[in-house]
Amino acid sequence: MLLCVWVIYHAVRIGVADVIAYQPKYQVQTWEKEARLPSSEEVEYTLSRASLALAWQPNNPDLIDLKAHVLTYQAILHWGTESFSRLSAEAVVLYQQSTLLRPKWPYTWARLALVKADRGEFDAVYREAVAKAVTFGPWETGVHLTLAQAGLSGWSQLDKATKRHHVDNIYRGLHFAQGALTQMVERYNNRDQVCVFLPKDKYTKRFCGW
Repeated sequence: MLLCVWVIYHAVRIGVADVIAYQPKYQVQTWEKEARLPSSEEVEYTLSRASLALAWQPNNPDLIDLKAHVLTYQAILHWGTESFSRLSAEAVVLYQQSTLLRPKWPYTWARLALVKADRGEFDAVYREAVAKAVTFGPWETGVHLTLAQAGLSGWSQLDKATKRHHVDNIYRGLHFAQGALTQMVERYNNRDQVCVFLPKDKYTKRFCGW
């Protein structure tokens, strides 16, 4: 009887968490699809729902990742302030917790690399996140784009091995998202620095302008 009650209790918690998490997951997907930053009101409400879902299932790596993802949006709204530093640091901690529970999920590793890049921290944590994202998500378009941004935004600060990881990621990404990657290198103005590492073929011809 006690076992049945325990199973039912945890099933209910999982179910409630899933229901609550639907809205913040949908909201984040909308922001990404529309390629826009949310308003302060949007992000605060979404964060409250993500936090509530996590409270019902605190060891769920997907929900930990979700809260961290929303926090990164909130941090960006406070770019250059003390709030950005605090919020992005909290996101780093949550992403790391999620990777411990789900170590082969490439999207969390890629998002961790991006928030570390946003913080200007190209350290061992950043390098591990890049390597793990490349290893576990070699053909995931979302990983390609997130990781490319994490590399292009701080290219001059990367060591050769980390640049190699990023080049491998970008090269695979050209098979699926050439337009988005082209816009990204143009925004960061470092196309030539990337292309020097790329092979010459049909995928890189238009991207590099050869």
